[in-house]
Amino acid sequence: MKLQAATILLCCTAGLAAARAQTSAILPPDKAAAETASILSDLIKIDTQDPPGNESKVATYIASIFQRESIPYDILEPVPGRASIVARLQGTGAQKPILLLAHEDVVPVDRSHWTVDPFAAELHGEVLYGRGASDDKGPLAAHIETMLQLHRSHQHLSRDIIFLAEASEETSSPAGMQTIVDRYWPKIACEFALNEGGAAEVTNGKIPYIGIATGEKLPRAVRLTATGHSGHASVPVLDNPITHLAQAVARLAHGTPPPTSTTPPAPSSPASPPSHPQIRPLSSAISTPPRRRRSSTPPCPSSTP
Repeated sequence: MKLQAATILLCCTAGLAAARAQTSAILPPDKAAAETASILSDLIKIDTQDPPGNESKVATYIASIFQRESIPYDILEPVPGRASIVARLQGTGAQKPILLLAHEDVVPVDRSHWTVDPFAAELHGEVLYGRGASDDKGPLAAHIETMLQLHRSHQHLSRDIIFLAEASEETSSPAGMQTIVDRYWPKIACEFALNEGGAAEVTNGKIPYIGIATGEKLPRAVRLTATGHSGHASVPVLDNPITHLAQAVARLAHGTPPPTSTTPPAPSSPASPPSHPQIRPLSSAISTPPRRRRSSTPPCPSSTP
């Protein structure tokens, strides 16, 4: 919840800086915060559980805001019902554009784990509850407010500010970022993007620090191979490769990844041994099955490979 509050206050800070620079059309911090909270509430009330998504409802809602404020936008709908929306505030072009990025979909809801309606956007005290409040409709609302405040300020921007609400954050989604990059890259080409992640603390109405996340957990494919003696399914064996493989997976799951540098290491040869301390001993252990111990049960004479 600290992150949600920080998101709203960050938006207020941006609006306040703009207000000092230009016109009175910009909302003061308290009203900007209220507007952001209202937008967030509306976004939460739009059910975009993925699957199936139905993110076009969010894109249409955002389009209505931009249309009211005379901010040009485009609807990108590579999959029916799963639209993204992109908008741009023109700058002088002295610097390359910045992309404000957030996704419209939310993960599925198991209502048995909720004490409130996940799509009612209920306010309890100073906390707004709902699916997507922090992931990722909170940042989405902040980006929308940032666009509104910058547009109202009539500032001369040194670079374009691009807004993108992508339908789906899932890497395998046909309505996700890869599709947008492949089909619509000229609309979002930028120097860098500001996306979800990081953290901020709000103390006495002020933000003492902003934590910047430059990366998150990434998948790493690992192929584990275990071997054992073949035999009939009715006869238990002591070197069952499935059991051996399960033990190896458990060791990986409980391993502590080593600290990594912010500078990417040089790519290693495909033939190089694994570098992870938990993977290295496993790679040799799995390829060599344990010795078969004597068993009081004789092997089945009709065992099949």
